[in-house]
Amino acid sequence: MNQTEKAAYTLTRQRIVKQIDDIVKNGGSAGTLKRLKRFGNAFSWYPEFYPQILSDIGGMTDNQLMSALRTEEGFMKLMAPVKGLPIHHVFASRTGGDLPIRTPTDVFLDVKKRVQDKYGFGPGNNPFNLGAQGAIDERMHQGRYGAKGTVFEESRGLGMAPTEDVPILHGKGTKDIGGKLGQDKALIQSQSDEIFKALEPFLDTQLSKFEEVS
Repeated sequence: MNQTEKAAYTLTRQRIVKQIDDIVKNGGSAGTLKRLKRFGNAFSWYPEFYPQILSDIGGMTDNQLMSALRTEEGFMKLMAPVKGLPIHHVFASRTGGDLPIRTPTDVFLDVKKRVQDKYGFGPGNNPFNLGAQGAIDERMHQGRYGAKGTVFEESRGLGMAPTEDVPILHGKGTKDIGGKLGQDKALIQSQSDEIFKALEPFLDTQLSKFEEVS
């Protein structure tokens, strides 16, 4: 990341945090708040997925920024090899809660490097974390039938009903991905090694579950 991209990276994260804080303080759409947090983290972990933002953030309105951040949704739908088949992130972008968007830039870039060094990749929309390898049907994704009009919808009677006898990516014991870490103001201002150590167990758990389901 060169200095121009780094400045754009910092500015984008600052603008996302400002929008989040404005909604929390003054009220606003819960859906917008959720998307800002999710897509803001995805950007923080892997900004290379958003070249338009890195090059144009200075002239973007908030609506244009959200539109650019939402390219993740269209990408996932287009990548699915079977209609209605979810594409699962190995590591959830929201791992660590608000840590990725609120940690100072230089510190978080070092956190990213530490994650990369251990796992070979990290959260966000990089090809190792979000790709065809994550195409897993709803029975083992969230333990349910697929959407209407898809191969796994209940009315087709194909396969089996969702069951706890098979591992489920978003099943019991998988909900905690360290969201409360992002509420720890002291941790947000700490050093990269401390932040990495706080994130590490939540990354380990997600990787283990993905390998089991795969």
